[in-house]
Amino acid sequence: MALPARRSDALRWMKSGVEIQSLLAISAIEGVVVAFVAGSNGPGLGSLRNLGTNLKRLQWRAPGSQVYGPGVMVESGNTYVLEDGEDPNKYARARVVDANRIPNGAEASIHLAVRYENGLSDADVTAAEASAGDVREYTIDLENVSARTVRDVTVWIVGPLNGLKISDDGATWVEPDSEVHADALSFSSIAAGASVTVHCQRTTAMGAGSDPAIERALRASFSA
Repeated sequence: MALPARRSDALRWMKSGVEIQSLLAISAIEGVVVAFVAGSNGPGLGSLRNLGTNLKRLQWRAPGSQVYGPGVMVESGNTYVLEDGEDPNKYARARVVDANRIPNGAEASIHLAVRYENGLSDADVTAAEASAGDVREYTIDLENVSARTVRDVTVWIVGPLNGLKISDDGATWVEPDSEVHADALSFSSIAAGASVTVHCQRTTAMGAGSDPAIERALRASFSA
């Protein structure tokens, strides 16, 4: 069974105890709710399908992917991690409400939209703050929800930096834009049920214009 907290979703980004969601999933197939989609999927059209008949077998395909992931046998009342066939880090968590309602051969396009105001960028910038320039510091947590220690945890910034810096102590700020960057944050291990704090510093330049679509993204890697 592809149950949660066993593979890529063992580490989760949290803000005030709530998991940060980078994407909104719109649509599903009958009997199934797409409860969470990893940000690595990116926006676009994913696909969810059932290959089973009497036994239901769900598969996920990320936007832009040509290959469905492994089929997962599902039962009512459980949540499952469904991975893309090209990149297992592009996964979705599907909650099966009623497996008996899943139509045989069902397939649905799942629209994935960027979710703003999700906790990663903290509060909005007011007009007065933008006029004067604003530097805001806040924290988010990286929590190990699995039953085992994860090791070699690395954190970096994905895509345009957009005034974002990160730190492991709130004092020394860095802008690592890849996993192998010399300044990427490194945590030797995170025990089962424990978390580490990632400090974020967001800078808005003096006189910056309003732009509700600025995106900021963090990514983490680890070994089991």
